[in-house]
Amino acid sequence: MADKKIEGVELIVILEGKVDDKGRSWKLRLVQWVIDGESKSVKLERRNFFTGESGDTMTGKADGFSLKDLEACKPHWPKIMELMKNPPKVKPAIIQAAEDILGAEEVPF
Repeated sequence: MADKKIEGVELIVILEGKVDDKGRSWKLRLVQWVIDGESKSVKLERRNFFTGESGDTMTGKADGFSLKDLEACKPHWPKIMELMKNPPKVKPAIIQAAEDILGAEEVPF
């Protein structure tokens, strides 16, 4: 079975933790996952991140919500609901950038 190309497209970052001394952080965000070019439903998630051996930021596991997380969402609830009911048409960042800048459907290299 071929590996799937998976990318998360952040629509809103509601709250973000500071990176600790071990390179760990988290984001409370509204995200739309794109799997093999197909946009999936919009999700509200608290996602952990960490710094990999090469220094790149790596996506970790999703985590449960705390009371602080829910309170942070409260003022953004109308926008969260709007985006969840009517998700934008998203494409992975590099393809989106190429299309916006060059009018191309694919990256030209």
